[in-house]
Amino acid sequence: MLQELMETIYDYESIVEDLIGDLETSEKEADYEELEDLLKDYNNFISSSNKSINGLCYKLEKLARFDSHEYVNDLLEDDYASEAYDEYLENCVEMATSDAREIVEELIKSSEKSIIALLQLLSKYEDTMFRMFRFIDDVMRLAHVNDEIDNTI
Repeated sequence: MLQELMETIYDYESIVEDLIGDLETSEKEADYEELEDLLKDYNNFISSSNKSINGLCYKLEKLARFDSHEYVNDLLEDDYASEAYDEYLENCVEMATSDAREIVEELIKSSEKSIIALLQLLSKYEDTMFRMFRFIDDVMRLAHVNDEIDNTI
């Protein structure tokens, strides 16, 4: 899901950069300069948000990649191999599972602030993107050339 978000964002950045490029090559009127400044502000917000999102996701990577089943199996093989047989196997599995659960709980606790910050940032990001898309849509509608109108008279 995050990968899809980042792909959409890169597409958006390309569109904004094209719009900024088009504005830079067009006649400089006050409205165009204001529009260009606004697009650059949005683009700066998106770029800084992308860096923050990547940083927060990096902090959460250990939690996301932790595989408790693999950890339990490794623990049974490495630490409990000599004890995990016959009637003691169930007890060893319970101890290994308990250890894995404790690690997951610690990872969750240590990631809580990053998760909350990421959710808040994504919410703000989503709001900004919706506003920007509406704005671009409005600009494109206003910029649409109507061939039926003759301004040469």
